[in-house]
Amino acid sequence: MPKTFFSHRPTEEGYEVVRKRVEKELEAVRKQMKCTKEERMLYSQESNSGDSADRAGCFMALEQLRAREGELEKSEAKLEAELIELLKEGKEASQKNDFFI
Repeated sequence: MPKTFFSHRPTEEGYEVVRKRVEKELEAVRKQMKCTKEERMLYSQESNSGDSADRAGCFMALEQLRAREGELEKSEAKLEAELIELLKEGKEASQKNDFFI
């Protein structure tokens, strides 16, 4: 059996790892939101020009982008709530560890 089998990380490190993962996910979602917004602006400019088939295509693309933005906003809110909860739990865990030292 390896010597490191029973080694454990302190609780704060576990929270830190999860917090960093959630922050990366949140950053990725925000980046996607920015790209989606830019793409939506591009399609809205294109929808004002061209023939009716082009405008119809742009309209459909705009609807899909609006739906995507809604999904991303929900994901962002969920990740922000998760991050806040992790920060609270990490703070409580570090206070408990300080108390027992």
